[in-house]
Amino acid sequence: DGATPVVDPSTAGWDEFQVFGAAGFLQQGSRASAYYPVVQVGVQTRLFRVPGYGSPGRGQSTFVDGRVSRITLGWTLSGDQLVDSIFDTETAVAGHYARDIEGTAEEPKGWDVYLGATAGYETGQHVWDVAARSPPNRVGIVRLPGLVLQPRLFQGDFRVDLGVEDALLFGGVDPLQIPPVTNPPPGVAYPPVLVLQGYYFALGMRIAPSFQVRYGVLAVGAMARLDEFHGVTTGWNAVPIDGRMPRLVDRRGTGTAWSRVRLANPPIELGVRAEWSERSGSVDDVAVSQQERVLAAWLSVVF
Repeated sequence: DGATPVVDPSTAGWDEFQVFGAAGFLQQGSRASAYYPVVQVGVQTRLFRVPGYGSPGRGQSTFVDGRVSRITLGWTLSGDQLVDSIFDTETAVAGHYARDIEGTAEEPKGWDVYLGATAGYETGQHVWDVAARSPPNRVGIVRLPGLVLQPRLFQGDFRVDLGVEDALLFGGVDPLQIPPVTNPPPGVAYPPVLVLQGYYFALGMRIAPSFQVRYGVLAVGAMARLDEFHGVTTGWNAVPIDGRMPRLVDRRGTGTAWSRVRLANPPIELGVRAEWSERSGSVDDVAVSQQERVLAAWLSVVF
């Protein structure tokens, strides 16, 4: 009808929706342990609604209305066994974006940087002993406050993405080292929620650095993440506790490296990922740990 659409600069930016599937092998415990085939499926959305994001130009913008967000939903299966499930979401409640980029959209030269104050939520479960079909280890945590720093460097087809995330954690955690809640040692008591529901309330910290190097359609990268949880054992119990509360600590660490190819037509991404994970837990001086390694190839359809 001849009408010209009006694009509001305040909503300009970048967004992406992915549907992905992967197949590979999982190994838990020692490197002499058996390998198990795994299949992974999921979806991910990412939104960055800030004027001029990644485009040539110079400027900066500050926002306080949640213009940057991410949602991930995924499942990992080995045969008929659900090994892992996750729902993770994060929003920047405030942020600042600055850029100094010359050239064209196809051949940018310069830099940009994003700094965000975030709030996130994660709920999921993971089976750390597939061979024994052990019960899933559950976690449900809030990340608040969080801080994200993501600088990028552009030089034509060459690009470097850096990042670091840090956040305080609060939530419910299944202990990897399950204490004897039904028959505690003399003088020891456990939080009522642990006795009745199998998890405990925890405070903790996350640190997660990452980097990625791109050249044209090719990219290689790596990331690491460490979460540490300490049980809240004083001042939170509605039921009076008769006995000493033990020290509850749980940790989970992940390291991932990947190589991928992203095509524009058709809009797909192909890649290979190697992942190492470790989960540990302790009740006072009694500690256990478990390791896991995954090698998988993935295909994503990008919208």
